Parts: sequence; structure tokens; C-alpha cells
Amino acid sequence: MMAAAALTEPGAEPAPPTRQEATRPPPIQRIMKGAREPSKVAPLRSVLLAWAPGGLPASTQRMLEGTKGVRAVATVNAGLDWIETSRSADGTVLDLTPGGMAIPFENAYVKPSDYAEFVSPADRDKVRSLDKGETLLPRTSEELRGGGTGVVLRLQSGRLSVSGVVDDVTTGGYEALTAGPAPNPWNGVDRFLLIRLDRKAETELIEKKLRDLLEPGQPLRLRPSGVNPFLRYGDSVLPQLIIKASFGEFAARPIPGDRLIEIDESWQSRNIRRTTLPVLGEVMCHRSLIPQLRAAMKEVVARDLGYTIQPEQYAGCFGARFISAGPRHRLSHHAWGIAVDINASENPTGIRPNLDRRLVSVMREHGFTWGGDWLVPDGMHFEWVEF
Repeated sequence: MMAAAALTEPGAEPAPPTRQEATRPPPIQRIMKGAREPSKVAPLRSVLLAWAPGGLPASTQRMLEGTKGVRAVATVNAGLDWIETSRSADGTVLDLTPGGMAIPFENAYVKPSDYAEFVSPADRDKVRSLDKGETLLPRTSEELRGGGTGVVLRLQSGRLSVSGVVDDVTTGGYEALTAGPAPNPWNGVDRFLLIRLDRKAETELIEKKLRDLLEPGQPLRLRPSGVNPFLRYGDSVLPQLIIKASFGEFAARPIPGDRLIEIDESWQSRNIRRTTLPVLGEVMCHRSLIPQLRAAMKEVVARDLGYTIQPEQYAGCFGARFISAGPRHRLSHHAWGIAVDINASENPTGIRPNLDRRLVSVMREHGFTWGGDWLVPDGMHFEWVEF
């Protein structure tokens, strides 16, 4: 049913954008500018991001507090919620989804007094004053929702009132920052830590303490602030918030017992196109991605690198699904049709990549990040990061 909604690439003019698409910022230029230049509200370089696949243990913050050189620690519990409806302060309906569907919405839950130590002075009071049942929207989320302070969100996990709007960096790129523990109905939680250090900090000791809490061999990411725009779980890719701002927002519903989701067909018909590209052959991707993917494949041919791609191992671009079949708490960016899997059978997830680095270089030059560099390598996977 989803594939049937895809259209052939060129031809008729695309349908007018939805409200969410119409109000989004100019394509990624604003976002990537923030990534290349120091943010005016970015945390100091004395902040360390710590995360591990599957999330850190709940006891991690307590274990680190009191460690030499650690000035402050904040735990963030992030996951996927679903917006059923939203209304502005005057009662105007902002979001009304098709029957049985909802809008995927990444939310981060924190203890405000802890988390406030890691945000800019401009937003600190807003974070500290967060109360139960209240949430803060980043500016990009305000644009997507069509409203900010006073908006009421009815989520599958409950009701939240927006108490203010903050910088995207303040929320770590999540679509909302909310006070309290993560909701019980959530399917899974990505628990990570922010750690503020002083000059006496011994990062080796901090790393040892963290690794002692993990299973043997479990990967651990320790990243200083300033490397990537957002301090968040899985920080090698852009947040769902930024993907929505660049490629649009859809309503969907999970398919019971599966990792797949069903996406609103009207969004698919406006955005997903089927076309034929050099080397790869037939692909189905977001219409905005196709020009740069085509340019990348043309350059692959021009550099005589076509032999490095096995077309029979191409594993797709658009795929309406969660990242994993386990806890269904993060959507794959394949759901927007902005990632491609190449030479899949030779590059399974978690295995050392077997991909020609010259091909990787071409893809990077055309605005893609490579999964082979991730904490858990995914050598087949290339994902859009900039136009």
C-alpha cells in the first residue's frame, strides 16, 4: 500500500506543502550554519556527553556524583512519543491527524535543576522553572507546530502544556524538553548523561567508572561538546527535529508486532518518488534527495568507481520503519526516504565495514554521512546531512 503511493519523479508540479512544511525554515542552510559556526548558546567545552547503545544504567548519575573533577551531572531520558492533537492557547487546533494516526515526536525528560547547569544563561531560568506536566519547545519545533507558549499537546502518553520556547541547542535537538521521569507507556528509553568537568577532572577515571557499569564489550561514546551541534544520544546523525524541518512531517501508526509503520499516504504522494539512477538502478526516495543522490552516482561513474557498488546488494532508500525490531522508540531516517543502503550483504550492522573508501569520500562530498564511522558500525548506510 505504501509503495503504491510513490510517484514517478519528474512531471507534474508537487502538491502545495502542508502547514508544517510551509512554515519550516529554509532548507537546512540555517541548521548547518549552526553546525559549522560556534553556537551563541552552545555549552562550554568542559561538558562531556556519555551514551551507550541501549542506554546507560539508571544508577550512572549517582555513581559519578562526587567523582574528582565532576562539577555537575544530568541524566536525560529520551524517547518517541506521538502527538494525537495540539491546540494553541486560544483553543485553535494546530495538529489534527488522520484517523488512527499520530505524529512521531521525540521528547527528552530531565530533572530541571540538574539539566539547567548545562544550558545557556538565556534559557536557564526557563529550564529551572519547568514543572510537572510542562514542556519547553525548541524554536524549530515551535515553527513545526505553528505555536509556542500556551500550546497544549495531547500525546499518547498524556497531556503537556508548553511553558516556553528555547534554542534548539538547549533541548539537544529533541522536539521538546520535559520535566520528570520518562512516561511508563513508552516502548523504550535512550538514557544518556551530560557531565560538567573542572580542570582537575580525570577523564580516564570517568571512563573506567562508566565502563564498569556496562556489559563487557558494550560500546561507549564519550564526546566533548563542540564536536557536534547537539549533545544527545546517537549524536553522529541529525535529530528527527532537523529532518522534519528539511523534509516535512508526517502522521503514521506502528504496525503491531513489526518494526514497520504505516505513513499517511498524502505525505508519501507529495514527497516520495521512484526514479532510475546510474549504478544503483531503480530507487524510491524523497524528491528533495534525488538530485544530490543522482549527482553522487554520476560522480561515482566519472571516477570509474561504479564497480565498487553491487546493484544487486542495494537495500533501499525509502522504508517506513523503526530503527530496530526491538524497542520501537526511534524512527529510522529511511522513513523520510533520505538514506541509502549499499552493498548490504557485505556490510551488516555491527561488523567492520567492507566498502571502498573512495566511494565513501564521494558520498561525503555530496552531503551524506557514513554509518561505517558510527559507534556501532553500519557500513552499508549513507544518510543525508546537508544539501
